[in-house]
Amino acid sequence: MCGIAGIVDLRRDGDPERIATRVTAMLDTVRERGPDTSGTWSGDGVTLGHCRLRVIDLSPEADQPMVSASGDEVVVYNGEIYNHHLLRRELEQLGHRFRTRTDTEVLLHGYQEWGEDLVSRLSGMFAFALLDRPNQRLLLARDRLGKKPLYTAVTPSRFVFGTSVKCIVAGLEQAPEINYQALYEYLGLFSVPEEHCIYRGVAKVLPAEYAVLDLRQGNRRHKRYWSPQFYPKIGWSEELLGRVESTLRDAVSRRLESDVPLAVFLSGGIDSSLITAMAATEKPGVTTISARFSEASHDEGAYARAVADLYHTDHHEIHLKETSLDVMPELVWQYGEPFSDSSAIAQYQISKAARELATVVLTGDGGDELFGGYRRYTLAAPQIWLRDRLPETLLRGGVRAAGSFPSPVKDLAQRGFDRAPDAIRGALGSLDPANPPYFIFHTWFLDRDRLLSPSFKHSLMAGGYADSSPSAFARPCEPQRSFDRIFLADLAYWLPSAMLVKADVATSAASIEARSPLLDDLVVDLAARMEWRSKVGARRLKRALRELAGRMLPPEVAGKRKWGFIVPVDHWMRGESQTVFREILVGATARSRGLFDYDYVERVLNEHVAGRVNHKHRLWSLFCLEL
Repeated sequence: MCGIAGIVDLRRDGDPERIATRVTAMLDTVRERGPDTSGTWSGDGVTLGHCRLRVIDLSPEADQPMVSASGDEVVVYNGEIYNHHLLRRELEQLGHRFRTRTDTEVLLHGYQEWGEDLVSRLSGMFAFALLDRPNQRLLLARDRLGKKPLYTAVTPSRFVFGTSVKCIVAGLEQAPEINYQALYEYLGLFSVPEEHCIYRGVAKVLPAEYAVLDLRQGNRRHKRYWSPQFYPKIGWSEELLGRVESTLRDAVSRRLESDVPLAVFLSGGIDSSLITAMAATEKPGVTTISARFSEASHDEGAYARAVADLYHTDHHEIHLKETSLDVMPELVWQYGEPFSDSSAIAQYQISKAARELATVVLTGDGGDELFGGYRRYTLAAPQIWLRDRLPETLLRGGVRAAGSFPSPVKDLAQRGFDRAPDAIRGALGSLDPANPPYFIFHTWFLDRDRLLSPSFKHSLMAGGYADSSPSAFARPCEPQRSFDRIFLADLAYWLPSAMLVKADVATSAASIEARSPLLDDLVVDLAARMEWRSKVGARRLKRALRELAGRMLPPEVAGKRKWGFIVPVDHWMRGESQTVFREILVGATARSRGLFDYDYVERVLNEHVAGRVNHKHRLWSLFCLEL
């Protein structure tokens, strides 16, 4: 794990020393990602910066920016390439000679041999910038799922890139303006989709995409190098289960390489417990780390201990005090863009404590998205069934009718489903063939237009706003089956814009590198082709992984329901922190910004505090934005 940054002087009339100083300032905003060493390189109007967390090959020769032996290529890179040994052997057979053991050098030699086609050969988590000096091109690339972030910005005189939006802001000569469309999308989705950034003029290299900047002309081209393949389908069988297990074991094995202390985050859930079982088989006595919470209803420590005992791991328990609002200003700064998954607080606190034990951790992230672990999949089933069978004209008519429901009806629906305040309209709206399936289950504010102030609405319209929330789900590989579109929706939006952002920032802020075997490229490829019934049974979520768990884990773990990190947001809002929430949400500072109808916000807050309606998700998303 590292931080990268760079500035291209498009006019080549800037002061190189001043630009290098600014790149160093950019690195300072992501220093926790690379606390061990840092450096810059300048030439051809390009300044590249890198701060490194040493993980593989701890020698100074493996530091970055790394220059090829010929001096023709220079690279800065964040992440891990898990097939770098395979690529290295192939390159050596082609005559390439290596100076280090690091995967960074594989990028240089791989580019020399294959050019841009190198990117599609990589398996791992990565974001990198590689300067091709003879051809005067800068290649920027990001991994398939977007595990590692990469932001860019263009001004008349500069092209700027970096690991985080904080990094970009530090590299710009003028502070960027707020992107009101991105803010509007955030209110519906609780994070900013990959297609947008909270600042105007700042963009992200999308997952499974690379961009090439022509240094002579200043123009860019983008290419998508991977899309999931859904066919031919693989039905449920013992053979399939064996393939899931062997593919996951290989993924775990590839992620155990490290020259620094490595551990497994063992929550006691099925996913992390399976990762632990496989890691312990490959590496007996592997370190495992679990969190213990004071409230029994939040604590999975006993389940984690049962798995650790079964596989004889070197188990450590971190006893966390009650999660606190005190960490929120730091966490909001770390994320850079609005983000309101409250479980990030717990993950950040666990990562900070775990840094004393390990620098690299394996996690169970990805099991729910790839193998059908969310309850929303079963809730969406009736909508999917109708959508696949009813004529489009009838579906669109139902959607139009839903829009005419009187407010009292919609208010009643709100009381039954706090995550979808406009449940009736939203449920029918998700049937609209123009919208992605089950979109409602990803939203906080389906009625967000009621929240906006007149000035906010004006800014939206002035910016040429179009309601593009579903665009986060659209991809050129649109599958035919609706349940595959659910899988694609999570792959395209939920993972890169929410889950992976949460994990990457919460762990990197503690200078920890997190690796997710369940999100291995080959695991994703297999999961995409699995029949839906192999993932979600009649009364059973995550069917394939639960079947493996029944064979490999203690019975009490294999049969337990999903918990996840639980943060007492309800308690804070209705209890001793109520005054803090009220001041942040509807106080003078918030009102001076003029973004929202604060009388409406206050009504929502009062309903929640009185216990009439559970608005915790909606209020938390506003709280994180206003901080």
